[in-house]
Amino acid sequence: MSKIFILIVIVIIITGGIFWWQKDNISNLFFGESPKACTQEAKLCPDGSYVGRTGPNCEFAPCPEAKIIEPIQIISLNSSIFLIGKNGGVIISPDGKMRLEIPIGALQVDAKIKLTVVPQSESGGNLGQVGSLYQIDPVDTEQLKFLKPAIMKIIYDPNDLPKYAVEKETKIGEVGDFDSWNLFDDNSIDTINHVVSVKISEIYANYHGIGVLPQAAEDTSN
Repeated sequence: MSKIFILIVIVIIITGGIFWWQKDNISNLFFGESPKACTQEAKLCPDGSYVGRTGPNCEFAPCPEAKIIEPIQIISLNSSIFLIGKNGGVIISPDGKMRLEIPIGALQVDAKIKLTVVPQSESGGNLGQVGSLYQIDPVDTEQLKFLKPAIMKIIYDPNDLPKYAVEKETKIGEVGDFDSWNLFDDNSIDTINHVVSVKISEIYANYHGIGVLPQAAEDTSN
């Protein structure tokens, strides 16, 4: 009788040990895998909102799709007026090649913005210019400042680059006096999708476009 009792005790101990060793697997079998705690990090999205890590792999949740703002007035094939509010949004040029992404909170009040495309054939052939120019004109004020930087993106055709141009040095800039270029320094370029991006903090009826360094054009012409 005592041998049977001892055998039962041994079986119980062994069974309990196996259960304890495999408790996580057994729990997952009946109740599913235990949720993984993700780090409390946040990712800033282009629209000014934030997303955190989620899911079994703790990956960042996708950023919300930017709201495309439709024009409130179409002046011509190359010119439209848009109304932007506190929630921001994206305005796209009539030719579809330039977009201005205005984040949430960049504006305190509603603002009207007139966006006009000036084809290269009509823009005077500025030195180093690649493609069209884009005039971004605040309608009700001479100057419109953003509380958060907006992002301007312009698509270019690599076939339009001058022969002296280095594609990775292609930049967005604004046309100044006497058709001179003021090319911005903090550009980023995607040479696969052929898109140049830059942050801007204000607009004042100036003309933006893609250009190459003027000195490069001058050096190769000598």
